[in-house]
Amino acid sequence: MNGIEAAFTGRVGTEPEKRTSQAGKPWLRFNVAAGQDEATQWVQVACFGSAAEELSDRLGKGDRVYVEGTIKLNIWTDREGKERSGLSVAAWKCERLGNIGRSKLPPRRDKPSSSVSDVAKRNSQRPLDDDLIRF
Repeated sequence: MNGIEAAFTGRVGTEPEKRTSQAGKPWLRFNVAAGQDEATQWVQVACFGSAAEELSDRLGKGDRVYVEGTIKLNIWTDREGKERSGLSVAAWKCERLGNIGRSKLPPRRDKPSSSVSDVAKRNSQRPLDDDLIRF
């Protein structure tokens, strides 16, 4: 095993940037926000080869993505001389996820007009139609 393997989902935080290696092979670089609220961690992702080709025209800022690869902690000094750190992943698998949940019904705002017990009372007061209960 070379390095620490990771798998995670998140939202693309920057427009993916397509590049070409010195060997002429395509690769794609973008940042992903994994987690929520205070637990959000930004990860710089680089995917290569066919995955980069496939995603370069389909992946954009805000899209959900699934990533598998080797994770690494990078430490550097910024322009002000402050030590900084961040995670990066060299991905062997990168997939754009569908928009799960976007077609969900909105939550009910009001109480239903009839409670379950009201409906049961009304149904018990209706006479049964023998024509409907034939086997």
